[in-house]
Amino acid sequence: MYKTRNVVDILVRSPQGRPIAIAEVKNWADLDREVASELLDILLDAELKLETPVPYLMIVSQTVGFLWVKPKVGDLPILEFSMQEVIPRYEADGHNLVNPTDSHLQLVILKWFTDLAWLTEESTTIAEKQLAQTGFIEAIREALILIEVQV
Repeated sequence: MYKTRNVVDILVRSPQGRPIAIAEVKNWADLDREVASELLDILLDAELKLETPVPYLMIVSQTVGFLWVKPKVGDLPILEFSMQEVIPRYEADGHNLVNPTDSHLQLVILKWFTDLAWLTEESTTIAEKQLAQTGFIEAIREALILIEVQV
């Protein structure tokens, strides 16, 4: 069992201030569905502390991401997606993401979410197209993306 915290790595809020998504960023190259499902408890605990339902919960690493929509304890992610096409886009920004630090990876995911929320171009990677099909990208349009938020 993983320890819960009073801080979420990334919190996405609508322009009206409603929580839309919580993301836990893990610098684990070997993150898999089983471990991600165990980590879901951390996100559900954070959602309880926010005292409002958060529709999208995500766990993401430099290699893979997992997305839940309105999950309950024990639910499997509705989407598993590769970060293989996403991460190289941000290496060009001067980041070395072969073995990133936790903080480095959080900043990259923050930048990616910000791009998804504010850029008007079509989703270009397979991961972004998959996320668009779940409604995630539309839900975070023009959202405020916050890092290391106390809950």
